[in-house]
This record gives sequence, structure tokens and C-alpha cells, in this order.
Amino acid sequence: MTMTLTTPAAKPPTIITIAGGHASGKKNVQHALETQLVALHPGLKVKLLHLDDFPSEKARSEADGNRNPDPERLEAFDLNALYAELHRLKTLPPDIPDQPNVVIAEGPYLLRHPGIVEIGDINIFVDCDADIRLARRVTRDLASGLLPLSAIFEQHVRYSKRSFEQYIAPTKVLSDIILPAGAIEAGVELVARGVVDDVTAGVVGKGRRRGREVEGVVGEREAWGMGEGREGEWYDTV
Repeated sequence: MTMTLTTPAAKPPTIITIAGGHASGKKNVQHALETQLVALHPGLKVKLLHLDDFPSEKARSEADGNRNPDPERLEAFDLNALYAELHRLKTLPPDIPDQPNVVIAEGPYLLRHPGIVEIGDINIFVDCDADIRLARRVTRDLASGLLPLSAIFEQHVRYSKRSFEQYIAPTKVLSDIILPAGAIEAGVELVARGVVDDVTAGVVGKGRRRGREVEGVVGEREAWGMGEGREGEWYDTV
């Protein structure tokens, strides 16, 4: 059901970040959120950002014949550059034409950057079972024809599994909402309705209860009993 339309308030854009393991469905959540937001309020302007579009200088300088065997490693991405773009969008004068009302950024390592965690009004972690992520990776990469099945499994075991356990999974506690794979539809609707309410009402700020988990259609529950003192514990220099 479409909400009663009001003009979005002149305020900085609401920033939503989506993190989670490789092949966990981050882009699916991102596009579902965009679709739901526009359906609820056709006047909203939504901008999408992808960590893949912010490669590190090292990744850009690697010669084609000397590429790192793990293209999804943490060092392949420039989190500082993505943060700078989010900060630029957040601090644009509100009267600039075509300024987005909502910015949705996705990438596996987003919550490793303290600036991105802080600037995000809603930080989401897509929590997907490891077997499902592997199955999605196999289906995706086989369809692309770029890698044989043996290479897909080797990359998962040697690189993707390790990077998830070491760099991605620990950041789940820094999210505002944990979105289980089986509750994406309910979670997206919950987030979208809250964002539309905030944007049209001109609400500024955010509740910083980290680790809320969307549970089916019931809503959300406290999944992690953590305090603010834990923030930043998981970060390395990036």
C-alpha cells in the first residue's frame, strides 16, 4: 500500500549500509529496498553505491597477468573512498537539485570502517548460512563461465571462507539490524516504512541499538546484548 504522499523534507539524505558475506544477497536487499521505497513514496530519490566501484590503488595497478588470486580480499577495496563519497552526499546543501533523499551502499566489508558505521543512519547485516552462500557462488560463477567448478571451490575454501570469518562476521555486532536470509521481505518492508516516515517528517538522527534481528513478520528483537563501548573493537587500519 502506498503511503499518503508528502514532499520529502529538506534534510541530509538517509544513509543505509548493507554488509554481509560474499554471495549473501546484499545487492538483492539493496534493490528490494529501492523498489519498496519508491513504491511507498514515488517522489523519493534513491542513490545506490557498490563497494565494487571503489577499488584500491593496489587493485587498480595490478597488471592483468599478475592479479591477486583473491579479488574479493579486504585490501582490494578503498573503504576510505567510499566513506568520502558518503560524507560528500551527507553534507551537500539540501537545496541542491536532484540531491538523493536516500543513499543505499552495499559491500561485504562496509562495517569495518568506523566512519561508515557512524555515518550510516541504518546499518544492516545480511545473515546468510555459509552453505547457501557457497551454493549461490557456484551458481553465479558457473553461469558466468569464468571459472570451473574446482576453481570456485578452491577460492571459497582458501579465501572467501577465511575472509568472512576474520573480517566480515565480527562486524555483525556493529549493525543496527541483522537481516536473516529467510526474513528479507519482512525486513525490507520494515526498514522502508521507517525510512519513508523519517524522510517525509524531517526526522534527524538515529537510535543506536545495535544488533536488532528481524524475525519473520513479527518485527525485530534484541539479538545482541552489547553496549556502546564495543564500537570499533573489530577494526583494523584500512
